[in-house]
Amino acid sequence: MSPFGRSCSLSVLGCIALVAPSCVYAAPEPQEEPVSTERQVQKKFIVKLEPPQQRQYCSASSTIEYLQNDDIATVSGEITNKQCGASSGTYTMNIRYRDQDGDLHELDFEESWQREDDQSVKFKREYAIGENVDLIRIRTRRMRCVCAEIESKGETEIQE
Repeated sequence: MSPFGRSCSLSVLGCIALVAPSCVYAAPEPQEEPVSTERQVQKKFIVKLEPPQQRQYCSASSTIEYLQNDDIATVSGEITNKQCGASSGTYTMNIRYRDQDGDLHELDFEESWQREDDQSVKFKREYAIGENVDLIRIRTRRMRCVCAEIESKGETEIQE
């Protein structure tokens, strides 16, 4: 029985193909009714959204001194920011040197800084630059600065 409710057959006689379709139609078989079940599920979610904290960006600057001692570059410097007190940030220390074949090379070191007051940040770092090289220059690049957030959740005054 075909899925369409009828069956067909073909008759072939002798050398001459005589095709005579004969079809028998049958009534479709009764199908069971599907049983459906409905169910309601209810869940309650509480989502607390807080606005993103706004950052106040600042403009920091740096001054550096550097010295080559064999295969080490020593850098000392100071980072200042006159826009806000407590702040932090990142910068890239970029070192350029020439190897013994005369080829130029650069090294980048990602650094960070932070301060709790309005005083400048002083630092001293050493970087390995390799043997038999001549230090050409060192500079800071991509200086970023963010002022620290000041939260005032209530102040308590103590008197003695």
